[in-house]
Amino acid sequence: MIKLENIEEAIKEIFVDLFGVDDLEYEDNFFDLEINSLLATQLLYRIKQEFNSNLSLQELFEKTTIKQLAEFIIEEQEANGDNAESTENEAADDKDLENVVDQLSDSEINDLLKQVSEE
Repeated sequence: MIKLENIEEAIKEIFVDLFGVDDLEYEDNFFDLEINSLLATQLLYRIKQEFNSNLSLQELFEKTTIKQLAEFIIEEQEANGDNAESTENEAADDKDLENVVDQLSDSEINDLLKQVSEE
């Protein structure tokens, strides 16, 4: 059985590595770290690689704490019944969203992250 604490700790290690922050609590909003577009993309990539996850950039914006990300990953791994068509559609959606993000400035990304974290 997958343990929430193990996933949370692994995600926290990614944050430490990317942001040099080790005092981030599992329920802290990580967008308060003023993540720029490059770091957000790196974070998404690392989570996808580490957990073989289909986490989208939009979901990253919605899951703003380590705990929420860990819960998402556990739910995703427990479901493990995603069909190939759904995965292909999500991959295409991710690519479209990443193309949009690539066209945004760091200032625009920071504004977007602030808006999402306020909701």
